[in-house]
Amino acid sequence: MAEASASSTEPKEFDVFLSFRGEDTRVNFTAHLYEALVKNGIETFMDNDGLERGRDISLDLFEAIGKSKSAIVVFSENYADSSWCLDELARIDESKEEKGLIVFPVFCDVDPSHIRKQKGSVENGFKKHEKDFQNEMGKVDRWRKALNRIASVSGWHLTDYRKQYPDAIRDIIRKILEKLHPKDIVGMDSRIRNFEPFLNCRSGEVHKVGIWGTGGIGKTTFAEEVFKRIRGEFQASHFVYRVREECETEDGLTRLRKELDEKLLNNKASMKVLIVLDDVDNATQIEALVGQVGSGSKILITTRDENLLKDSGVRDVYEVEKLNDKEGLQLFCAKAFEGKHYPRRFYEELSKEFVNYADGLPLALEVLGNYLRLHKSEKEWKGELKRLRETPHEGITKVLQFSYDALNYQAKETFLDIAQQSKCPRC
Repeated sequence: MAEASASSTEPKEFDVFLSFRGEDTRVNFTAHLYEALVKNGIETFMDNDGLERGRDISLDLFEAIGKSKSAIVVFSENYADSSWCLDELARIDESKEEKGLIVFPVFCDVDPSHIRKQKGSVENGFKKHEKDFQNEMGKVDRWRKALNRIASVSGWHLTDYRKQYPDAIRDIIRKILEKLHPKDIVGMDSRIRNFEPFLNCRSGEVHKVGIWGTGGIGKTTFAEEVFKRIRGEFQASHFVYRVREECETEDGLTRLRKELDEKLLNNKASMKVLIVLDDVDNATQIEALVGQVGSGSKILITTRDENLLKDSGVRDVYEVEKLNDKEGLQLFCAKAFEGKHYPRRFYEELSKEFVNYADGLPLALEVLGNYLRLHKSEKEWKGELKRLRETPHEGITKVLQFSYDALNYQAKETFLDIAQQSKCPRC
């Protein structure tokens, strides 16, 4: 049974896929690692059904790997004995090569060079595999290559993991958070500094803070960054995404409540917890989801409706600011010019025109920049700007079809709102 299950509304995505040999490490290192990942709000897929159910990895696990941002591979003495583990590893290796999956190897009482070269106990396992799969030697070769490539990635070598695992787990969590949540988000640091006074509260109270702003301004991204920076101060934490969208489905609110209970370990001891409710549009959602939490807990609520926060008794409300012209140009150029924070020659004025059109809204800047990266010539840029001015709403899916199609439902809806409200200064 997987610890995290797919949503009924859309395929579940995971921050981490956890690969391990259950007989070796499940009850000690892997169990503690999984608990730490969940407690730090890292969505983790961990298969618990026993890794020897058959000769072939299940389609569910293939899908989970494909929908993960990273994978932790816990190599142990008998990891390579399992054809199931090796199938899993081969899929991880494919996803690393094809999709850029980030891989974190951990070597528990096993020599990394033995994994890379299939020596020692690993060699004995492969002698058996070559006998069992003598008619499928292509598969065995894929396993060997996957072991070599994944074990060559820099990771953690624990020579006595039962003593070393607390420090190692803390370091793994830190590294994963750094990789999954890079710090160079345009304009973020200054906004976090402005937000810090809103985090102060009297000792012992349950503190609710509203994060308010128009669609596309980056409320979710801002809340994610705050969540990442402060969740270590709490006994448990969880980020509840897309509350409005989920509550439009049958039993959506009930499902979110159950998910929250599971992530906070049912909060039986009234723990001090951190909860983020993202994109709330009804006061009843707050009441239904928060429930009883321990003293010192903090509830962050993102919404487009400032009055909803006031009606719910949320006293501290922070308005997310638009990006200024300099920040907007930096973000736009990072997308349009492949990581550069300044315009390419001859594109300075055009870039400023698109930034002006986006009006400081990060979502619009990102979508426009991603789209224009595909259109190289100055003439094409001028043509797209003209079309945007003439048909800001009706023509948006034609002008930005590629980038628009890649957005999720909520982002599409938000971007259409932005386009409909946009006014060209020359119009």
